[in-house]
Amino acid sequence: MLKRVFCRYADCQASFEVVSGRFPKECPVCYRPAMWGTAEGNTLKPPKRRPRVPFDLNLNDLKLLRRLRIKPGD
Repeated sequence: MLKRVFCRYADCQASFEVVSGRFPKECPVCYRPAMWGTAEGNTLKPPKRRPRVPFDLNLNDLKLLRRLRIKPGD
């Protein structure tokens, strides 16, 4: 049975037909490690570096950080 899968890298998005669940280890178009998805346009997004909403640390948060020997703000 054939199944069409798509490369999840945003700049590639090539499609490939998979037979019997045997996926290639790398994308045949962009030659990067394979990240396959079954929906077209379902791409990987770069991770966000900062939280969307900054939050204030309460007393319990500060105690936990001190126990873990982490300075608040790092």
